[in-house]
Amino acid sequence: MNKSGSFLFALLGAAFLQGAGAAICYADSQQSLDNCVGQINGGTADKIEVTQNIYCTPNGAACGYLFRNLTNPARQIEIYGSNNGISIYRNPTISLFTIENSTNITIRNLGILDNGKRQLDYQSCSFVTPQTTPVSMGRNTLTGQGLATNITLQYVRIDTGEPRIIDIGHADNIRITNSTFSGSGHFGIWTSTQFPKTRLSIFDNTFTGIGANAIFIGNVEHAWIDGNRFDNNHATNPFCLPGGQHTGGGQIDIEAGTKNLSMQGNHIYNGHPSVSGIEFADGSVAKISGITIKGNYIYNNQNAAIFFNNMTVDDGIQDVVIRDNAFYGNGVPQVRFNGHRRVDVFENYYTGDLSQSPRASFAGTAKTCNLNGGTTCAVNVTWSTVQAGNVQVKVEGGGLFSTNANFSQWAPWLGAAGTYFEIFASTYSGNEPIARYFVNGN
Repeated sequence: MNKSGSFLFALLGAAFLQGAGAAICYADSQQSLDNCVGQINGGTADKIEVTQNIYCTPNGAACGYLFRNLTNPARQIEIYGSNNGISIYRNPTISLFTIENSTNITIRNLGILDNGKRQLDYQSCSFVTPQTTPVSMGRNTLTGQGLATNITLQYVRIDTGEPRIIDIGHADNIRITNSTFSGSGHFGIWTSTQFPKTRLSIFDNTFTGIGANAIFIGNVEHAWIDGNRFDNNHATNPFCLPGGQHTGGGQIDIEAGTKNLSMQGNHIYNGHPSVSGIEFADGSVAKISGITIKGNYIYNNQNAAIFFNNMTVDDGIQDVVIRDNAFYGNGVPQVRFNGHRRVDVFENYYTGDLSQSPRASFAGTAKTCNLNGGTTCAVNVTWSTVQAGNVQVKVEGGGLFSTNANFSQWAPWLGAAGTYFEIFASTYSGNEPIARYFVNGN
């Protein structure tokens, strides 16, 4: 064969391989879905299009699919419904989709419902066994062998009576967007504190009626929870833990080892008694740091808007910024610190009528006071208030620092432990500061 013929043959061969790799497998029954998953794992198809509702056998070993060792970075694997109403009614005794040591998998435009929902027994506070999850990823017990990367859930609808809707273990770059989650006995999105995770994005979803935390986030570095709606989660009050324990909690729970988390533009509302909008663990197991909660609406939760569990270790929680949020109709205080010091709170709104709400800021105040080898240092504390009435600026421990509404004043006595300053407003009856700012001694 001449060179031009060899080149044409190679080109045609590449086109064939590319076409084969992008092949679509169509599923309209449990049997055809079994076949399509086999083709994905075997490399003869990259997409599964579900063309009508599929009802899995409600018992036995049916309709549980494992995607493992799909690591070719050039493949883009997709599982999706052919229209908005398509659902898979799963066998609730088996996890529907389990992803291990795989990359570039998207599940979209698909409902995942239970074919025979199993509910928590609220009398004994226990689930029937086994406990399964509609979607599980990175849960191989050998860290590094079960890594799930570049996994996307988009326009997914999941309603289940199981303890968890989505279970995330060892994972990187997980995106969950534009989806709805409801009905779980305990957790919506669960991120296991046992496994490290990086780059978790949860955007524009709706969580309703989750038994406990809509999102339980722990051992995650770099995460974004933006533009979601959380309505009446932690709904079974007090909810049950296996073994008969009962507890309150938050619609969102920030747990040990969470670092660099941004939460913006969320609506978190209608929490039952003892339920907060956002709950922080105490940071005793692993530090929680670099958390920004900005521009959220947190309202009508019967406990605090944001609740910190009692401090058991010094500085277990640090570098938390809570700003530009609207808090109203929640329990008082709206932000319950419970001993945690390194939390900054400013420019938030504390009434439903935002135009009339008092606000305050420490803008212009340094974050660190340099000791330069000494035992004390001085910082110029600058603050401003809006619609705050009579103002009291206090220092950690409750000592009065100033009664000026807008001012700068030197604090020449800061030590290595640092301190925080608080602003109280007469126009707010919540008996809590409307702004709080920690200055570190260094």
